[in-house]
Amino acid sequence: MPPVTGKYIYGMISPARDSAAVAGIGDAALQTVTRGDFSAVVADAEMVAYKNMDRSFLAARLLQHQKVLEALMGMGCTVIPVKLGTIVRGDQEVGVIIDKSRGLVRDLWDKIKGTIEIDIVATWHDFPAVIKALSEEKEIMEYKAALLARATPITVEDQQQAGRMVMQALANRRAARARRILDALTPASQEVRVHADLHEQMVFNAAFLLQASAQARFDADVENVNAACNNELKFKYIGPLPCYSFYTLAIDQFSYAALDQARTALGLPGAATRDDIKSAYKLKAAAVHPDKQPGPPGSAPDFDGLHKAYAMLLDYCGAGEAAAPDGPCSFLEEAVQANSFHVTLQESP
Repeated sequence: MPPVTGKYIYGMISPARDSAAVAGIGDAALQTVTRGDFSAVVADAEMVAYKNMDRSFLAARLLQHQKVLEALMGMGCTVIPVKLGTIVRGDQEVGVIIDKSRGLVRDLWDKIKGTIEIDIVATWHDFPAVIKALSEEKEIMEYKAALLARATPITVEDQQQAGRMVMQALANRRAARARRILDALTPASQEVRVHADLHEQMVFNAAFLLQASAQARFDADVENVNAACNNELKFKYIGPLPCYSFYTLAIDQFSYAALDQARTALGLPGAATRDDIKSAYKLKAAAVHPDKQPGPPGSAPDFDGLHKAYAMLLDYCGAGEAAAPDGPCSFLEEAVQANSFHVTLQESP
């Protein structure tokens, strides 16, 4: 059976541009689907579930996905990334997504027009030298001297305590350096996302969203804070980029079959409010909760499945167009098909 082909969505852009010169994943030709002021950049792609792919596949595809968006930004477009692996059945569904996300995208455009993202990563320039210097600080040296001077033998716990003191000193120094960098670079930025350190030698890891016109000032601030750190740190400067760390559109599609199964599991009619869904879940959950079911594990009804059904129905009713805020949302097939796409903003990983 031949593979089913759909439209892979890279992102939303404005103004519209001829993107034919940019190669997509697997060298697929890019196309532009336009509705009013907004356009989606897409390419033909096999409809596969990215969530089932291994990490190496996803890493390679993410790099290609991002290169496309960066090329579009280099052409002068304002770009809103769409989540990796978003594939729909055709241009018509792409148009539906643009229409459904119009209000969200319009508000977002006001925030990101003319902006760029720059990522800054700082690591210790000479990590062993930092550890050595910290181990020779006054408090730690005094602790070691007291151990050597006492009559009783040095225990494993004593040695571990010395190590903990060094690690605490390292954490304190890292926090101080990170605060210095953040304070130096924030003034030129509109928004900041501080990411978790990926390893012990990393001191700072953050993304900065700023106006492109402020890049020269930002670059000067990076140079100044680097000099202030006296070459203690190595700085990695990544950008300019689209707003990956701040705004990415996540597009989920609801299945009528799955929603109908969830509705049936909770014993709901063809339409229900969010309060109806919550009440039905509480009633069902009380009856099948594992704490109330005697017998070996697995003999009770599927409590987890019931919770998943509840979460799915709430997500659907919160999608924005399935119902008025306090009114019932319909689970009939034609209503689900009309409101099957759910567009939200998420912070990129």
